[in-house]
Amino acid sequence: MLAANIFGLRFRTQSWTQAQKRAGSLAVINLIPLCSGVSFGLPADLLHVDRQMLAWFHRWVGRICVLHSILHGSLLVSIARTTTLASPRYAVPIAAGCALILVIPVTCAAVRRRHMQFAMKCHYLLATTSIGALFYHLVERQSSYRWYLIGAVCLWLFISATVCLMAIWDQKPWKPPRNEVTMNSVSNFLWLDITIPLNRAIHPGQYVQLWMPRTSFRAFFQLPIFHIAFWEDGPTQRTVRKVAEPRLGLTRKLYHDALQSPSKQPVTVLGPYGHPLSFHRFGTILFVVEDIGFFRALSYIDKLVEASRKREVMVRKLEVIWKRRVGSDGYPPWVDEWMQELLNRDWRAFKILQFSIYCPRTQSGPEEDLVCQKGERLWYFYGSIKIEEKVAQHISNRCGAVAVAVCASPVVREAVKKTVQPHAGKNLQLMIFDPDTCPARTRDEKLPDSDQPTVGDHRQPPPGTPGESEETHQLRQYPTDSKKLLHSLSRRVDTQTESVQMSNHSKWVENKLAQARRKPTITITEL
Repeated sequence: MLAANIFGLRFRTQSWTQAQKRAGSLAVINLIPLCSGVSFGLPADLLHVDRQMLAWFHRWVGRICVLHSILHGSLLVSIARTTTLASPRYAVPIAAGCALILVIPVTCAAVRRRHMQFAMKCHYLLATTSIGALFYHLVERQSSYRWYLIGAVCLWLFISATVCLMAIWDQKPWKPPRNEVTMNSVSNFLWLDITIPLNRAIHPGQYVQLWMPRTSFRAFFQLPIFHIAFWEDGPTQRTVRKVAEPRLGLTRKLYHDALQSPSKQPVTVLGPYGHPLSFHRFGTILFVVEDIGFFRALSYIDKLVEASRKREVMVRKLEVIWKRRVGSDGYPPWVDEWMQELLNRDWRAFKILQFSIYCPRTQSGPEEDLVCQKGERLWYFYGSIKIEEKVAQHISNRCGAVAVAVCASPVVREAVKKTVQPHAGKNLQLMIFDPDTCPARTRDEKLPDSDQPTVGDHRQPPPGTPGESEETHQLRQYPTDSKKLLHSLSRRVDTQTESVQMSNHSKWVENKLAQARRKPTITITEL
């Protein structure tokens, strides 16, 4: 991209003045890919790229456009010696260049993390100012590149109109029932339930953007992103559940409004957008999640368990390490019910799923950390965690190819990358979920293994869930260094006809998948 712009700037350029003039033309041409509409969701899906990749491309094209504008504006240095710059002929293009330059500092990463909506509003305001001033400048100069600028504006309007019309057509607000969102505030998170039609296809890892103009005046100009955590199909509608961490702006206002009383209001849903990650070829899958990051991986876990039950994937070990900010009673009841339902569904299949949930201690206790086992594959750890050792232990006990997926704070994410990347290859792959959905910690916060008090935590293990088998009602407590927590490498999987070691995992799973797809044959013998 940068090389193409340099080539266009230098090709058949015979003087520095000619290069300065051509820089202005390239600045207008680079505005065309910047006009991607009100949302990156639809263009990213059409181009089959990730939203973060498209955002990265958008930022760098914008920076190149600013560099061309600065180079073109350097022509004013020689003009200022003989002509005053106070006339509209020169003041308007100077205003356009200044507006383009100011877009970079107001949309930098530090501002976007803390004041996302403020950065976006300033971005649109400055972009509109620069395009308007630039159009005046091109018309006044009678430049043919004004048609490029008109084409860029028409492209933005076309993509934006397409996104809105698709959302309206899918939801059909003129027909009952209308899409509604129900908001609740639990354990310092904003929980949203949205009802959408059954014909809206949803895949794991996708996200939606919500337009809620009735919330406030500012919400009329915002399209916040919410990743889908889980969905349930009803008789006529589908309920989609999402979780968000309240930050400055609309989500915090919704959180405080829901604290007073759960609210329900109509909503326009844009999406879902995004392409799911593929875990089908991996034998061992490890999810390292923290707080709200668990709900980013929730839909993947559900689909992998269902695909394993139908003998459609290679996975034989699916382990989840979840570092919670709050204790077991800090989340809505459906979270624990969902985990138990998954374990019950996996009970008669391969038993691939295991949860290791880490909660901070809040009371003085024994020197050793407390471990509570609720059932066979659900562990609660109350105390500290060394994430590097846990990840290394799971990698060493792998079955087949391994995928390590991370959605956590930067501290945990870097610790996992430090452990996995030296050994990454064809049979070991690291996947990092969208960083914008991960909890951001401040510098004053300690590492994930800190023992800071947190509201809602308890030293007592969670109560049993009704409907569990007898084995899941047995509650056992161990110190964290107990040998019972170690996974034996010599464990065998018993089938109806044979016992196969886990080291021969890939061939065994491929054989089982082939047997499941093979139709039974019946031979009739005449007597």
